[in-house]
Amino acid sequence: MPDILHITVLFISLPTASNPSPSFCRSALLIIISFFGGGAKSLNNLKSAASDIFYNGVDGDGLGIQRELNHRVEYAFNLLTVAGRYIPDDDAVRQTAAARDALINSAGVAEKSENNLRLTEAVTALYARLGQEKLSDQDARYRENLYTEIKARNNIISNDGYNKEARAFNQKLDVFPASVIKAFKLATELPQF
Repeated sequence: MPDILHITVLFISLPTASNPSPSFCRSALLIIISFFGGGAKSLNNLKSAASDIFYNGVDGDGLGIQRELNHRVEYAFNLLTVAGRYIPDDDAVRQTAAARDALINSAGVAEKSENNLRLTEAVTALYARLGQEKLSDQDARYRENLYTEIKARNNIISNDGYNKEARAFNQKLDVFPASVIKAFKLATELPQF
């Protein structure tokens, strides 16, 4: 934004002739630039605050969606460890490992959401595949507990305050004057998880 501000100041400081039209045009241009620049900055600040909830939680206590994703990754790793004792070369093991790695390496909320779904599908397939094996009593209980925890973390995610904040922000973008700023791609929606 400093570039627009400097250009605007330079443009306004140009000497004017006796004709009031150039002065009026400069004033109108200043208002338009201020509207778009200031509005975009305000909206992007709101977006940043809402986006932080994904990582830090509604209360800023670190209990956000990212924390739950980290737990899901950990539990998937533990399920892979159990599977490695019985079916190390199985396709379900490879798919779960790939989905876990994809979630770990995801950038941004939308990609994390997509890869979380992928992990859910892969873990469910691995859980079912392990159910076909003769597991030790300890591993059988561990398999159940891990799958329960993985599903529970998804339930926690579905009730997280981030989606409410993202919806509220996105609704603001649909109302004038924010809708004009959105139309010019100076502010974008927050992805839902």
